Amino acid sequence: MYTKGLPMRTLILIALLSSCLNVQAQELFAPILSNGDSVKVILTKDLNKVYPHTVQAKQTLYGICSLFELPVSYVSKINKLDKNQTLEIGQTVFIPLKDGIVLPHRPLEGTSIPIVYKVKAKETVFRISRIYFDIQTQDFKSLNKLTEDKLDIGQYVTVGYLKMDASKNVQASAPLDSLGVVSETGEIDSIEVSPPSWENQARYKKGIAFWDKKSSTTQLFVMHRTARINSEIELYNPVIGERVNARVVANIPPNTYPADIDVILSPATAKRLGALDSRFLVEMKYFE
Repeated sequence: MYTKGLPMRTLILIALLSSCLNVQAQELFAPILSNGDSVKVILTKDLNKVYPHTVQAKQTLYGICSLFELPVSYVSKINKLDKNQTLEIGQTVFIPLKDGIVLPHRPLEGTSIPIVYKVKAKETVFRISRIYFDIQTQDFKSLNKLTEDKLDIGQYVTVGYLKMDASKNVQASAPLDSLGVVSETGEIDSIEVSPPSWENQARYKKGIAFWDKKSSTTQLFVMHRTARINSEIELYNPVIGERVNARVVANIPPNTYPADIDVILSPATAKRLGALDSRFLVEMKYFE
């Protein structure tokens, strides 16, 4: 700002006006999340991650969408919001968590907010970590300081972190037509968040691997019951913590191996997994 040559009275007036505007900005808008908060996510039927945010005083839809890097129009459509109306304290806004916004580990720098999930009946460490949130099982256990695979119904487990960008967490003024009010949204299952097509979603499964010691190939190859040929499969040996990616060269021919075997490993693949026995348990991530 150019101030050279201005009278002292004018400079004092400018300083007072600037101070008042800063105070008004702080009073008009409030951060969406603060240190000590957590983002409690729920899942839709399609396993999309959604955060039900309870609106606090001086929060706007624009500020919420800015923090979670989502277009206001998109969140408005999901929540059936009316345009040009401010949010009301206590209302719930459903915020889909887009891919890439959930960090698997706490960042070394900056502020981060834990993302947590409430365990339901029959849910396991493997299901929550690998199927729901695509976290390595051992990383999930380390994140929650678990020494065994036992979970309690109603227990909150950490599934990742949301890195806080201070510039996005502080409310900014927004055009009037980007504000809205939450209306009745019905069941969470009715929220449409455009999930990826089923054929492009990874499958996660525990199964029995068989080490084909008669094979002479030195490549990281496997045969699988249903995985897409020429696709990549991720295999994990939970006993010793070894992991390998291999190529699916064929599907297992019918009636050639026992029905409980899910994947046939080349010697090189078995060696990378630290296999000692011909049959052993593996965790698999693959595409069909």
